[in-house]
Amino acid sequence: MNPNLMLTDYLNFVWVGKDEENKPLIKRGISISSLEELPKLKPNPQTERDLIELFRGFFNHEAAPITNAKDFATRLSAPTRYLKDALIAYQKDMQVSSIRDDQVSSIFKNFKEYLYEELSFEDFSDAFAQTLTYSLFIAKLNHPFEKIDLNNVRSSIPKNFAVIREMADFLKKLDAIQEIQWLLNEILSLINHVDMDSIVKDLNDDKDPYLHFYETFLSTYDPKLREKKGVYYTPDSVVKFIINALDSLLKTHFKDALLGLKSALDNENIKLLDFATGTGTFLLEAFRKALETRKTSDGGTSTKEDKYQNLLKQFYGFEYLIAPYAIAHLNLSQAFKEEFKKPLKDNDALKIILTNTLIQPSEIIAYRGLSPIFEKELSNAQEIKRNENILIITGNPPYSGASENKGLFEWEVKATYGIEPEFQTIEIEKNVKLTDKIQTLLKNIQTQKESGSKNALKELKSLHSKYKLQKEKNPKWLLDDYVKFMRFAQNKIELLGHGLFGFISNNAFLDNPTFRGLRRSLLECYDELYILNLHGNARKKEKTPQGATDENVFNIMQGVSINLFVKKAQATKPKIFYYDVYGERAEKYAFLAQNDLDSIEWLELAPREPFYSLIPQKTPLLEEYEQGFSVQEMFQISSVGIVTGRDHVVFHKDKESLLKLLKDFSTLEPSELRRIYKIKKDSRDWRLEYAIKDIKANANNLEEYIVSCQYRPFDFYYTYYTGKSKSFIAYPRGELFKHMLPPPTP
Repeated sequence: MNPNLMLTDYLNFVWVGKDEENKPLIKRGISISSLEELPKLKPNPQTERDLIELFRGFFNHEAAPITNAKDFATRLSAPTRYLKDALIAYQKDMQVSSIRDDQVSSIFKNFKEYLYEELSFEDFSDAFAQTLTYSLFIAKLNHPFEKIDLNNVRSSIPKNFAVIREMADFLKKLDAIQEIQWLLNEILSLINHVDMDSIVKDLNDDKDPYLHFYETFLSTYDPKLREKKGVYYTPDSVVKFIINALDSLLKTHFKDALLGLKSALDNENIKLLDFATGTGTFLLEAFRKALETRKTSDGGTSTKEDKYQNLLKQFYGFEYLIAPYAIAHLNLSQAFKEEFKKPLKDNDALKIILTNTLIQPSEIIAYRGLSPIFEKELSNAQEIKRNENILIITGNPPYSGASENKGLFEWEVKATYGIEPEFQTIEIEKNVKLTDKIQTLLKNIQTQKESGSKNALKELKSLHSKYKLQKEKNPKWLLDDYVKFMRFAQNKIELLGHGLFGFISNNAFLDNPTFRGLRRSLLECYDELYILNLHGNARKKEKTPQGATDENVFNIMQGVSINLFVKKAQATKPKIFYYDVYGERAEKYAFLAQNDLDSIEWLELAPREPFYSLIPQKTPLLEEYEQGFSVQEMFQISSVGIVTGRDHVVFHKDKESLLKLLKDFSTLEPSELRRIYKIKKDSRDWRLEYAIKDIKANANNLEEYIVSCQYRPFDFYYTYYTGKSKSFIAYPRGELFKHMLPPPTP
């Protein structure tokens, strides 16, 4: 961690530094005595002189200032990681001692209430440690020639970084905690030991310097954090393509925006929102597009860019992870200073709000006692979500089949995208469509939450039960986070009556039958849909039409698509334009960099009921095919089949290994079972305690419940089968599974 260390057992002293390649290097070592010689040790003048020289060199050592951004990011990561661990350890000590620590627990409580009630203290400590480190970095960046300490850090952070500035105050409170004090000193020492001028020059050689700085930091700080949080930074070519496309659609579809995003310099109605801001890449590209220098007719340069403050008021961002939120502020403020040559003034605040996009204003209206850190953010978020007319929505929403936002925005999705297409346009009352009635109820639900009433929710549930998607065995995919974000955007655009929505997302919604209600709703809302299917689904082992490997533009398994939706002020019959892009990742990046909406040879689609698929369908024999009967009609029972919850525990190739496991479950402690059988965290429907209880109930006759069954067709395994749900097997599906078991003995 430190390039100047002394390792010693007080008989041997080893001075450790770093070489030119930043690798550990033993500079010098001195041995006073071995353990055997210690009882007879006598003063040695030469050893004394050598030790004094060693200590003098060690204490007078001054490492060369850090001049490389990559080294700086790497060096910052270690003490930040230790700070996170120290916060967690400190909280545990407080709990053991039954001492309530207001400094740490109060800010944690505010984070939970304001951003995400499922937030764990570990995740909070992670975000908090990163943010505190970055607040020190921002302070040094703005005052490169001053020594930053805990007394001046707040005043060294720009006033327009209000939340980060307020959070810096917690550094002084943490400094009073002995276990954490040395880490803050270590980070401060590191921050003050950089040649900031060289660091800035190094960063300016990179097009997105602070994004890449953060990625370098993360790769050392916690390589798994990106995967764990679903945080995947959008490739530059993807961001550029989407922003350029939105700019083009503005010019061609909106008469008040003939200059595209540049029109926002003069037109206060052109407002843009990145609903999942991350580190600010979409917003930065939108600012770049709006501030492009233009030549005037007389050969001069347009002066409209001087109105950049208008953009600051009209380009918004929502982000709920505090570390990317801090980086987004750093990223954009430095771009204005270094790239646009328009340093932000104290009152030039970026409209990037610390908020969970999916939390409705009414969800947090009852909270009281919020820290001042969050009060203004709360007010800004509520205003934008409730009242602001947003013309353009963009971004890269999170994809998480098991939603990370459970309970949030669920009825907004289920009551709209979860309705059978054939019912969406029917009238349920005179001149009242089902969809209109649902929207009224959704609004009433938000209003009634403030009073505690649930009448609207009760009525909505009744309507949903009557008109919901039929025969859906696994509708949970409809509650994937990216679908919730799509619904959020559609709500805002429908509220305004026109607008643009450009984003990259999981492409499952294009043809998965579960999303048929979503697709019908999109076709009812938008007048033009452009779908650039980037494929790359590793789970499906997708290939190019030529049979070669098809790669994803991200390091993820799920295929993705770029989607651009247009809602006109005057509705027209929807047109759907589609194009496939296959190949290696680099080829896809090149395609996006070399093409725009006009150069792509789009295929126009005509989606058909009942599924309204948004991919090309080969249909010459469709009419003949539809005269037949569904395979589903051939079977008396329709089910997904047995759900074990833990295949490696439940199914065994031989009877003996299963019997051993069953006996272990009857006798061993749960912690020992988890270790031996590699059983990780319990799920909702499979819990170790349930399995143990189910087995112990038959401990004296276990073999009677051991059966041979088809794990997969013609693949026989042994399992313990009692037919009880949420036991050793999560869902035994007796009505179906009986056909997979041996016939009963006569």
